[in-house]
Amino acid sequence: ASKETVSESAVKVADRAPKKVYHYEELDKELRAYFEKVSRIIREAWFLPEGLRDKGYKTTLSIHVRRDGSIESLWVEDGSGNRLYDDSTLRAINKVTPLPPLPKGWKEGAIDLGLRF
Repeated sequence: ASKETVSESAVKVADRAPKKVYHYEELDKELRAYFEKVSRIIREAWFLPEGLRDKGYKTTLSIHVRRDGSIESLWVEDGSGNRLYDDSTLRAINKVTPLPPLPKGWKEGAIDLGLRF
């Protein structure tokens, strides 16, 4: 079953979940540093309307990041239940693409990173 979310942007919403999503606690030291940098960049671009703050909403997204830092697609792993909140996270990701290139130690051409908002 696929989850549907409308993206207002260039980064497309994947029609199905990635095979493997890496979350912070699963990463080695080099990728943790990259994850922290990416997370900080996205959070700095994230604008959350006043009426949605302090409501306890949580969203988990996975982003498919290519070696060059471009974001090919994203997936809403676990939505907040509030479309405006979820869409605000999508807009933040679209503002910052492309991200910095993947670390040289990551040998594959891309990675799916799980981000919690």
